[in-house]
This record gives sequence, structure tokens and C-alpha cells, in this order.
Amino acid sequence: MKNMIETKKEFYFGNFAVFIPIALFIISIIIYVVTKNASLKTFWISGFIAIFIMFILSKDKKNFGKKCVENMKNDTLLTCILIFILAGILSSILEMSGISDSLLMIFVNLGLGAEFLPAIIFIICCIISTLIGTSTGTISMSVPIFLPLTVTLNCNPALILGAIVCGSFFGDNLSPISDTTIISVNTMKVNLYETLKQRLKISLICAFISTIIFIILGKILITNATENLENYNASLMPLIMLSVFILMIILLAKKYNLISVLLICDAIALVIAIIFRTNRN
Repeated sequence: MKNMIETKKEFYFGNFAVFIPIALFIISIIIYVVTKNASLKTFWISGFIAIFIMFILSKDKKNFGKKCVENMKNDTLLTCILIFILAGILSSILEMSGISDSLLMIFVNLGLGAEFLPAIIFIICCIISTLIGTSTGTISMSVPIFLPLTVTLNCNPALILGAIVCGSFFGDNLSPISDTTIISVNTMKVNLYETLKQRLKISLICAFISTIIFIILGKILITNATENLENYNASLMPLIMLSVFILMIILLAKKYNLISVLLICDAIALVIAIIFRTNRN
């Protein structure tokens, strides 16, 4: 009650002032999506708009910055921000490593035909989204790699895009470095490793059913493929990055704090990336 009274005194329009920036933030993102301009860069603009509107609504503009800093002095919020930064570093390294090409190469070596391509892409996107912790990032890195294969193999593009999107959202609520996971675990004050174990049970059941569906759809819709996957070629070297994710799970199982885990994994991933790029050059 006291906080509501203070908010009413500090901002024009009283307590309703806090909802205006949030509403504008959501509306601007919807506009970007509808106009096909959605990206992390444009979302930053939405964030700036929300903060600037809050500044306009503030009665004490001279001390607005001070108020912002004071309101950020929250252990949960600061923990989430630090985790987001460290998780973002790891996600970027894994995304640039070329691991998606390597995973596809593994399935190619199994000698599977083009009719299995939707299921293969779905599984690969499940793995990638769990590794990098972002559905949009998985989609952005998977579409340029997998969609051209639909032309080469004369596959249904809509089916392949469906497999990419479904697999990309698999790890969004399952990855230790996903923003959804980080916020839910830290705000609810629950153990990350135990939470992931519970989510994994449900996610694997859904993934199994989805894989069967994509195999069936592939058999039905991909009947006149011009060639199989044997001509696809990629290096398997980036798969070494999987060791970073395995190490992360081990450390979490040993009850390491997520910030400590991310610091260790970021350092190892950077070393691997430097060595890998040096050897490749």
C-alpha cells in the first residue's frame, strides 16, 4: 500500500503510469513483428522507448537516473542480469561454431534418405536450442543452412520450416542458459538442476512424439527427392563444443552456482573457439 502511494506521488497519472511504458513496449514489438522488422536490434529500440516514456512521466526528472539505480538494487534482478550476460557470451560462441552443420553431417553418415530430413532437422534444432538457449537464435542460424536443402532435395519448404520452428522452441524452456529458465528458476528460488530434470521428462516425451510425426510426414510428402543426403559435407570438429554443455550439466549436478558454471564454461568455450579457428585457418 505504501509503495502504491509513493508511485502515485512520483509519476503523472499515478499508479497507472507504470503500465504505460510496458504497454508501449509490447505494442512496438508487435508492430516490428507485423512489419517483418523484428530483431534483437529493433527490440532494443522498444526498450529505449519504454524507458524514455517512463522518464517523461516522472515528476522528478533530475533524480530519475538515481531512482532507476536504486530500484535495480535487488539480488534477484542483479543475479539475472549477470547470468544473462554470461549466458549470452556462451550462446554466441556456440552459435558461431558451426555446430549445426556438424550435427547434420552425423546423420548424413548414418546413410538416411531425404524422407528423414524433417525429423533430422527437428532433432538437430532441439539440440541446438538446448545448447544456445534461444529459439530465435536457433531459427536464425538454422534457416540459412537447412532451407536450401529443400530446393536441392525437392522437399516441401513448409514442412522443413515447421521442423525448424518446433525444434527451436524445444530448448527454450529447457536450456540452463535460456532466459525463460533463468528468470523462472531465480524468481521462484528453486534448484536449477532439479528443475531441468523435471522439465526434461516432459520435453523428451513431446520430442519423441514429434519425431515420429515428422518421420511420417516425411514419408508422405517427400516422395520425389532428386538426391539423398550423401552429397552433404561438413566438418565434425565443431562437435567438440558439446563438451562445454556436458561440463555445464556435470557442474550443475554437483550443485555449483550457475554464475560460477557459466564463468567456467565461457572460458573453456573461448579457448576451444580460439584453438578451433586457429587450426581451421
